[in-house]
Amino acid sequence: MAESLKAEDIEKIDVLIANAGSGTCFRSTVDTPLSSIAIDFYANIFGPIALYQTLLPFLKASTNAKFVIIGSILGSIGAMMPGAPTLSYRTSKAAVHYAAKRIHDEEEKMIVLTIHPGWVQTKNGQTFVDSIGVPAPPMMVGQSAEGVLAQIDAATQETTSGTFVGFDGAEVPW
Repeated sequence: MAESLKAEDIEKIDVLIANAGSGTCFRSTVDTPLSSIAIDFYANIFGPIALYQTLLPFLKASTNAKFVIIGSILGSIGAMMPGAPTLSYRTSKAAVHYAAKRIHDEEEKMIVLTIHPGWVQTKNGQTFVDSIGVPAPPMMVGQSAEGVLAQIDAATQETTSGTFVGFDGAEVPW
């Protein structure tokens, strides 16, 4: 990927968004196959870390770099929702939240932000609602995207870097 960017004469990246999201199994812990956990960890934590490691030189070339991880409130231990059967998704998102906080601590000049996009009408969102027996996720993709972009635009080193916020700017507990 880095070589492709260099071939296009791209020298820096100002905003890098890791928007991985895999939720392969919505069952109880005892019924969750280890293969589902592996798939979700591969997409939700290995993917964003590989993206960060590969493109870090491009971020460091920017004077106002922002690395954004699309997280999930389902990966929040502080906002734990009992009864949501999502072991593989939730633990993999909790892991990427930790990674974002770690990157923030390591990169003093980079804005690092974790954003919960809301409960969005996507295939993954629908699979989750089917597992808990509710009709549909409440938010349209466009509404979520607008909120996420607003949070990215407003993010600063002093006020937001190293935090976990929702698409609406509300702080989300780790």
